[in-house]
Amino acid sequence: MIRTLILSFLSIKPTHGYEIQKFIQLNQLDQWTKIQSGSIYHALAKLDAEGAISCVRTESEGGRARKIYELTELGQDALKNELLHELSLPINDTGADKYLLYPLLGKLDSPSVIRVIEGHIVQLEERRTYLEHWRMVKQSMALTRLEAISFAMMLDGVAAQIQWHKVLLEDLEACRAIGAGMESIIRSIDFSGLDESGMMQAIRKLGETG
Repeated sequence: MIRTLILSFLSIKPTHGYEIQKFIQLNQLDQWTKIQSGSIYHALAKLDAEGAISCVRTESEGGRARKIYELTELGQDALKNELLHELSLPINDTGADKYLLYPLLGKLDSPSVIRVIEGHIVQLEERRTYLEHWRMVKQSMALTRLEAISFAMMLDGVAAQIQWHKVLLEDLEACRAIGAGMESIIRSIDFSGLDESGMMQAIRKLGETG
């Protein structure tokens, strides 16, 4: 997910790793995705080596040199591929990275999003059919209480995933609008020197003027 977040941020504006780090921390994405600050700089170096991003200049601030990166044409394709990959993954727990994707879907064309989500729903429906079949088989052989609860939990989880993806399809345009608002905030604010209070004030001010 770290690659997706970095590429998404740089698709909005050129910046350095510290601002991306601050944005992630202020939004508590580091707690959600378990991103470490070192992994951000490691990912930046790797993306630079791959040609997905490029260092356009170096700025000095507080005695530290900061590389300013921008997204390349190759990086634009890489971002789309990363988003499509993340979109195709199952939701395995309550802290799944997939829950963070909806504001980024404006980076993809609607047919691609719809194709991936509809394909994933088909896979989930097949999974539900498989589980229902084996629950029936187990019931014919005296299903234990623990097995009954296990099947119920798995089936409820699959049903919730199917519903989540269907709602995502229905609310796709609303997700794009949220993403556009987020981009406006990122473009208008330098997160490098903000604390959580400062970020909330800046977002409220932007909402009042926009």
